[in-house]
Amino acid sequence: MLKPVNPDRLTKALDRIGKQEKDSFSSKKKLGIEDSVFLKLDNKYRFLEVKTILKVESAADYTMVFLRDGTKMLTLKTLKEWEFRLPEQMFCRIHRSTIIIFLFINNIEPWFNHSYMVYLKDCEKPVAMSRRYFSTIKKRMG
Repeated sequence: MLKPVNPDRLTKALDRIGKQEKDSFSSKKKLGIEDSVFLKLDNKYRFLEVKTILKVESAADYTMVFLRDGTKMLTLKTLKEWEFRLPEQMFCRIHRSTIIIFLFINNIEPWFNHSYMVYLKDCEKPVAMSRRYFSTIKKRMG
């Protein structure tokens, strides 16, 4: 960026970047719980049923997809794209690096520093939930 910054040019550039990001997601359809998505998982292409996903965690530039049968696979999709495409009534973000299936929450326990641990059915280890996302879960659980 060259100084002095022209506010009008900066605004136009930021708008253009935001539009490109929005367009890239809007071209992809939202998934339903019965849908399948075609992905490259662990260097193999395959169809993955949405209903088999237990959680999705970020892994640097990739995401790790954990399935209900205990398998986990690495894919080149961003967590932001998963959040946009997965059905909102079934999946929720609980941390800046984690999305889980809402219906498989077993229980939620307070942890330190106003954060929480979420225990999922079919998952051995609990998942950390930040206090930022706790209010969203609380609204959904009623």
